[in-house]
Amino acid sequence: MKSVIAVVVTALALVVTWALLSPAAAPAAEGGSTNEKVLQVWRLYDEGEVERALVIAEGIHDAQGDSRLILTALIGFLYEKQGRDDEALRRLDSVKPALREALVESARGDGGEAVAPVRHRSFLRLYRDVLRARGFLLYAGGNCDEAVPELQEMMAVVGTPNPLALSIIGSCVYRGREYDEAREYFEESYRWYEPGELKDQAAYNVAAMYGIQGNAEESVRWLGTASESGGSRWIEAAGEDKDFDPVRGSEAFQELSRRAPGP
Repeated sequence: MKSVIAVVVTALALVVTWALLSPAAAPAAEGGSTNEKVLQVWRLYDEGEVERALVIAEGIHDAQGDSRLILTALIGFLYEKQGRDDEALRRLDSVKPALREALVESARGDGGEAVAPVRHRSFLRLYRDVLRARGFLLYAGGNCDEAVPELQEMMAVVGTPNPLALSIIGSCVYRGREYDEAREYFEESYRWYEPGELKDQAAYNVAAMYGIQGNAEESVRWLGTASESGGSRWIEAAGEDKDFDPVRGSEAFQELSRRAPGP
């Protein structure tokens, strides 16, 4: 479906990366120059200095313990930024089990160390970002079966819905022709998106799901919602999108087309 795929292509181009673990809140590791280099990589990544961060990261060969976990995840994120999807996935696949184990261990706070709560929050956020990156990369590679559980777990870890993740899951469900369920995901993503193109796209996707099922009234209502701020381009897109074939000839659709706002 052109409409659903478009939301992911647009979103992946515009997505704002979830805040990575702040170097200032990094777990206490071995200390020394290696740990300082890892934190430098972290800061550079956070500042968008991907190339510089990667040069330093790939030159670190003696990281151990927490620093090694952080470094491996960071390199995965950096490869993702460069579009090196296969290499990114290999890094993230290798570090995910160890991060999950570290997260569980840090939650226990063994020994009652003062640093335990900070360490746990750090690993929680880092593990969340690994799930986010794996979910996006797997979906981009056409692997919905593995992408959906990653994104669902990521939202469970965060404790709140994420509109982009919901949109991607909706797209995967759509591929399975489960249109009612797909519509629910798109409606939920619409509720969580801030006003803008992605929110309009989510409304359009809801309209498309109703369109497939021949519900002209609801399809046109949601298409009108998308067009309130997005202009006539959404209506023009619906004019060529096969998902709107069952409702395009309806009086409601024709009326919306006649009174479509300008671009």
